[in-house]
Amino acid sequence: MSDDLEIPSFISDECADFIRKLLDRDPQTRLGSSERDYEELKEHPFFKEYDWDAILAKRIQPQWKPVLHNETDTSNFDTEFTTEEAVV
Repeated sequence: MSDDLEIPSFISDECADFIRKLLDRDPQTRLGSSERDYEELKEHPFFKEYDWDAILAKRIQPQWKPVLHNETDTSNFDTEFTTEEAVV
């Protein structure tokens, strides 16, 4: 919460700006926290190439679709996360 945000140099400027705005420490100015909610996210320059209406209508096929073996298949997640103890 208090460290400076370090974004790797291989991240595009638009992506870095998107990340910084999502991680804004002030919830009042954080991207997506206004009454416009997710519309702010969709309008960010990082998503300028996205046709949200086409995505919603499922006219665009995903670049990658994971293979699932059953409803609880977690094989597409890194084991760093799947081996953690559950917090209850």
